[in-house]
Amino acid sequence: MITRPFEVRCTESPTTGIIEVVVRFATGVVPSEQGLLLTQRLMAHFAQVAANGGLAGSRIRPVDSALHLASEHIAADACVWKFSGAHVAPGARIVLENVVNVLHQRVARILRLDLVVPIGSGMGTLPNMTPGLFPSLPFQCRMEAAAAELFIDIDFLNPVEDKSIRNKFISFWESWLYVAAVGAFEAEYVPTPRLLIFPAGEPESYQDTISLFMEDASISDKAFDILVNGFQKLHFTAAPLSLLHIY
Repeated sequence: MITRPFEVRCTESPTTGIIEVVVRFATGVVPSEQGLLLTQRLMAHFAQVAANGGLAGSRIRPVDSALHLASEHIAADACVWKFSGAHVAPGARIVLENVVNVLHQRVARILRLDLVVPIGSGMGTLPNMTPGLFPSLPFQCRMEAAAAELFIDIDFLNPVEDKSIRNKFISFWESWLYVAAVGAFEAEYVPTPRLLIFPAGEPESYQDTISLFMEDASISDKAFDILVNGFQKLHFTAAPLSLLHIY
């Protein structure tokens, strides 16, 4: 059972596909402007990962999974986000609560988190696992033993001349990296003052492949499940892949 340093209230709504998140800061606590910017940025990256199918889990096809940031209100006393089109695994709630836990540790003390989730989404009760990997991969995937320094090669089935299409893969990876670095994809979230992963260099983008680099990767396999799910959706919505190699 995951325990939080703030109160969590979750209610279910009959409204399909809508998730509401309200973060209430403790009385007398005023987040800095930099802290509020971090809050906005971290939730935006969470939304980007979910929008690209990363939180589909093992039972929803990533191409069918989505979550769209419909509105946000960032203020010194409370922050409110509304998501629409939500079709994510129940474990997405763990990731979302982890994101709020990061804000509690790094921005300002949080008094309460209020969640409204759709009835039947499986998020009304806190799951015990973050979203897993959807098993029917549409491309070859090789994941080798994790090391302190990691490389990811994304090989396209056909050359992709349009750089804006290749940038969709890089943009998703950057959002995943941002959320993974603060430990929000971990099922057993443990607050830490250090980042769990760093980019080790600029992405290299070519017509036939994209190469990504990271170092000091102290993250679990579950984080990589979310990454692979996102690339599965982009395989169908951006450009088909032949091989994803993580080594």
